[in-house]
Amino acid sequence: MKDERVNKIENRPSRADTRAERAERVPINGIKNILNVTGIRPDFHPCWVNEDKVPQYVDAGYTFVDNDVSFGSYHVNQANPLGARYVRNVGLGTLAYLMEIKKEYYEADRAAEEAERLSSEASMVAEARSAGLDHGDLNLFRSRERSK
Repeated sequence: MKDERVNKIENRPSRADTRAERAERVPINGIKNILNVTGIRPDFHPCWVNEDKVPQYVDAGYTFVDNDVSFGSYHVNQANPLGARYVRNVGLGTLAYLMEIKKEYYEADRAAEEAERLSSEASMVAEARSAGLDHGDLNLFRSRERSK
């Protein structure tokens, strides 16, 4: 009997091992990023899509995520019925679905957006100069650059 208790104590994991396995502590009053997703396949880009935009994203090549993922501070097991979707309420009665696209398509879409933006900016500068507004500095600010 005594040997059994000694074996149980000797085989018990150390406190350091137990703490290392614990999930990261999330404060009760802290900000929780409930839309953060982990567990997406490495060659895919995830995004949350509002329900009214889902058909547009499907046409663009996005698919619903169907593998096990974690989002926010919760792990979601794929114990859903076949065809179930990951969905979150994002406020004001709007639902968002977790979708993904291959990274190569995502990066090609971003490159096309950047080319369109640069073309639009070049035409604005050309139009301003042709209207005689080329005295002084002409600066274009993007909202992302302003916050830097």
